[in-house]
Amino acid sequence: MKKYCPHCQTEIDTPAMSAYDEYFSCPHCGIALMHDEKDIFIYAIAFIIAITLPLILLFNINSFIAIAIALVGYRFLRPHIFEPRFRIKNFIE
Repeated sequence: MKKYCPHCQTEIDTPAMSAYDEYFSCPHCGIALMHDEKDIFIYAIAFIIAITLPLILLFNINSFIAIAIALVGYRFLRPHIFEPRFRIKNFIE
């Protein structure tokens, strides 16, 4: 998905979340950017609920095991499915 720097409005390639610690810099204007935390939490909670509830209600799996399956699934799917959809914002300390 196309990402645009919120400062200079230029299209940029965002690095994976595992490739930087706190922020990454826009290659055009040099401003510090990061993935939006709200998106990270919303996608994580939605995925975990969407996987956990059917496992518990339909397949009668223990709730702790269902949550563990959902967390591991999110961990493996995040870089490929969810990270391209995360918005970017200015890094504010």
